[in-house]
Amino acid sequence: MEQQPRSARSANDPTNVTQAQRVVTATLGRKRPKGIWFLLGAIVLVALMVIVPVLVSGGHDPQMSSAKATDAQLSADAPLADAMTISGNVGAIPVLNLKHPLSPVDKVIKDELVKGTGRALVKGQGMLLNLATFSGQDGKNTTVGGRGVRLYSGLLDEKVGQTLLNNLEGVKEGSRLVLRAPVTNNGATTEEITVVDVLPTVATGTPASADASAPKVTVGTDQVTVALSGVAEPTQSQIYSLLVGKGEQVRADSTVIARYSLINWKDSKVISSSWNPADAPGVIDMSNTLKGVAEHLVDVPVGSRVLLTLPSEQARGDGAVAMVIDVLAIDHSGNASATATATANSDNNVQVTVSPSALPSASPSKTASKRK
Repeated sequence: MEQQPRSARSANDPTNVTQAQRVVTATLGRKRPKGIWFLLGAIVLVALMVIVPVLVSGGHDPQMSSAKATDAQLSADAPLADAMTISGNVGAIPVLNLKHPLSPVDKVIKDELVKGTGRALVKGQGMLLNLATFSGQDGKNTTVGGRGVRLYSGLLDEKVGQTLLNNLEGVKEGSRLVLRAPVTNNGATTEEITVVDVLPTVATGTPASADASAPKVTVGTDQVTVALSGVAEPTQSQIYSLLVGKGEQVRADSTVIARYSLINWKDSKVISSSWNPADAPGVIDMSNTLKGVAEHLVDVPVGSRVLLTLPSEQARGDGAVAMVIDVLAIDHSGNASATATATANSDNNVQVTVSPSALPSASPSKTASKRK
């Protein structure tokens, strides 16, 4: 678009009229006067507009004082609502708004934002956590990995650190905790905020419509049985939905955190399982698992329970199998199933440092997942 030409200056306009003069004149509704006396008057007026507010405020800029008040530190053990707000659903990346920088205190403060209704965590048994850490100085997300949240699948034991162990025992799945604790880095002590979501370790979806052709599945506390006696072995693979979740969908390259049980069709014996609550949830690497699992588990949402019936060629190659899978989470980091140790310091640090480790009894890729 072409610019409109500027209007030529009128011959009646004073050559030295300033913008300040134009503003003052327009406000008063007067014609712009000419001459040196008006110019001097405008200068005096502008000077008064600058000097008087400074004198009234005692030489302090009100906006600067307001900023300092906003940045005033608050003791880390203040009520949670006074210190911050945290939003987002359990299992999602939490959004934290820090109202004031936190002055560290020598203790751990625990708040339970959401009270879950699932299984209570038991020391020595499996658990699944979403962890996010935030700076107590500016509220920035400091979670290792860059995704804003870290998935952890393991046992509730000393490996996660005494602070997490003490504060998680007895907490029910579906809960969200906020822990505030001092951390020391390079000799400087600051406050760290950790948001802990305790995720379900069994599927929580809604019941699917029953399929009369599916073998009957019975889910117990520590095992799953599939009624295979007298049922003909499958000649092609099939998936049956038992519970339908609402979470993220499994992709062909996903690492899936799951409870599962792989059962031999001929004798109904369990080949491998991660169903016992004493075990950590298992891992299914979709790029290195049974052919039938890789084919049918794609697009299944987190929170679902499915039954797979697989002929020998879609399983391990040594016979037909049935497999019940609870899809619990998608591990985007690839190392959620790991040992965890607290950072070495003496101030009750709650940060979990995760290092990969194999779980031979809980991973199909270790026991029965190679493609045939």
